[in-house]
Amino acid sequence: MAIDVWAHRFGRGKGWGPENTRVVIEKALSLRVGKRRLRGAETDMSVCKSGELVDIHNYDLSLFGDKRRVCDVTYDELLQISAGAYMGEEFAGERVPLVRDVLNWVAGRFDLNLELKNTPVAYPGIEEKLAQALRTYCAPETVVVSSFDQELLLRFKNLAPRIKTGLLGNFVPLGIEALARDLRVSNWHPYYMCMRPDLVERAHKAGLSVHTWTLNEVWEWELAISFGVDGIITDNPQELLEFLESSGL
Repeated sequence: MAIDVWAHRFGRGKGWGPENTRVVIEKALSLRVGKRRLRGAETDMSVCKSGELVDIHNYDLSLFGDKRRVCDVTYDELLQISAGAYMGEEFAGERVPLVRDVLNWVAGRFDLNLELKNTPVAYPGIEEKLAQALRTYCAPETVVVSSFDQELLLRFKNLAPRIKTGLLGNFVPLGIEALARDLRVSNWHPYYMCMRPDLVERAHKAGLSVHTWTLNEVWEWELAISFGVDGIITDNPQELLEFLESSGL
């Protein structure tokens, strides 16, 4: 049984490096354990005050010791803030990257799960900005765009019908088959404690790939694998690859 491994925020666990920065992107791109290679990475899209699409998970800059919200800071101002110093002085030069730079760095070398953020701050037009950025991406077939916001997912799908989309959820959906049809998603990305084997089976019958988040311990990986998922999103991609290699999975 093949399990795809996805690095959450390009990897952020156990001293891996500062999330969603170039240093961890390059590290994730080179990650291979035995015969297994990282399938791809999950990362996050927000919009700063000056309108650029940026790769950052939180709606504010508290991780970097700044209390301002991303939507209240221009990109020039973001460049003045270290996105890596919280992990150590050797990462002090890291900055919050533009999404277009992330796409250029990855360049189709592995798959991307791009999460559109739209809560607790709304980013009007974020789906249009991402659709535009992906029009010139060298490997659109390797991208899946995901969100908790179902309306946003549908708006994105109407703008970019050839890009795969995935529904994020930390709930048991009422009719996964209907959601797959109505939202035109190809993936379901459930929180691992909101799954059961019968739900995974129903999702597969509806034509959905199931990638679950965010699993960092062996018992969590074993549970998800026993449920029949297609992929696991983890902060610890190297450890998960080592576990799968040693288990012969």
